[in-house]
Amino acid sequence: MVHPDILRNVRIEDLPDGDVRRIAERCGLEVALSLVEGYSGLTIYIPRNTLHGFVRRYVRENHRRLSPKELALALNVTVSHVYSILRENGMAQNQASLFESEEKAA
Repeated sequence: MVHPDILRNVRIEDLPDGDVRRIAERCGLEVALSLVEGYSGLTIYIPRNTLHGFVRRYVRENHRRLSPKELALALNVTVSHVYSILRENGMAQNQASLFESEEKAA
């Protein structure tokens, strides 16, 4: 691998078009170069449901504070998915609470 002192001179435009450049643009050059250094030659797949565990925990921890609709909007999931998580954890709420925050605002 290239010596770290020399890597400090790499610029985003030095990277080939593609995934590594997109990572550098999104996460920073240091992150992209760290991935290159540690994982060159590997194919890395990041599934869409990578944050599934977090979403489930967030719903469990915040279902009393936020309505299912608010949770769904904050987490970019459907309201029915929020209810599914609540049911699986024995925390099912009355679906009427879906409109609860809207009624409070009126």
